[in-house]
Amino acid sequence: MTYYRLNDSQKEYLHSVVPGLRVSDLGSGDGSLALLMANFGALEVHAVDKAPPPCPVKHKNVKHYNRYFQEWDPPNHLDLSVVAWPRNMRLAGLIPLLQATPQVIYLGKNTDGTACGFPDMFRYLSTRNVIRYLPDRANVMIHYGSDPRLDANLYHEEMAGIFEDNTHYYCADEDRKIVTDWGVRKPIIETYP
Repeated sequence: MTYYRLNDSQKEYLHSVVPGLRVSDLGSGDGSLALLMANFGALEVHAVDKAPPPCPVKHKNVKHYNRYFQEWDPPNHLDLSVVAWPRNMRLAGLIPLLQATPQVIYLGKNTDGTACGFPDMFRYLSTRNVIRYLPDRANVMIHYGSDPRLDANLYHEEMAGIFEDNTHYYCADEDRKIVTDWGVRKPIIETYP
């Protein structure tokens, strides 16, 4: 099943980013996002998921790997990792794969209580600079670079992802500061198109 629904701006942005890149689609599900990126001109798309897709995508630039993240040995050079609608539980091996990639695109939704991702993943991602942030009511896209984030601001999706543990539900409608182990971090106000 495909959880993500990219809006036109997000599709256009992804189309501008992936041409010529070597991409990993981490948690590729049915492979439709991998196929979209290959059709947008990605040089290679490594689609990784623990279960085989129901109908494997047949495209010369898409390679499927039926493995858990910690079991996958990625190619030496990847330019971009995409993680779309990750499970809300710790996924062993995911953070090292993200750390090894210069750019990461996250797709998901946290501020509606869905919890796409797990707190350690968002704590890590919130240390990387944000290249582009494209919010939508159904699906948020955040493109991360490799440089460290210079300020302490978090986007609402990050804030909700870090504290989504049934005891700290974050409401995106509130602008509030939250004290964490690494200091005071405040959300950046987001608007939906």
